[in-house]
Amino acid sequence: MSSSSLALSPEAERRRMVGIETAANYVGKSIPEVRRLLRLGRFPRARKPNGRRLAWQIGQLIDYSDAIFAEPE
Repeated sequence: MSSSSLALSPEAERRRMVGIETAANYVGKSIPEVRRLLRLGRFPRARKPNGRRLAWQIGQLIDYSDAIFAEPE
């Protein structure tokens, strides 16, 4: 089976859930930094799909990254 047949639509990709390690890597931050930002309310809210594990939709992380990199320094 080719990898192109496994590709998700853009809408489905935005809804795909990832854990904290992938989320931190995606936005260029460490896991402790993501946890700190969560406590401060400065990182997208996580979901708990199984009641314990934190997860984010890729779309949330894309929007967050766009906002971070759009901020003037």
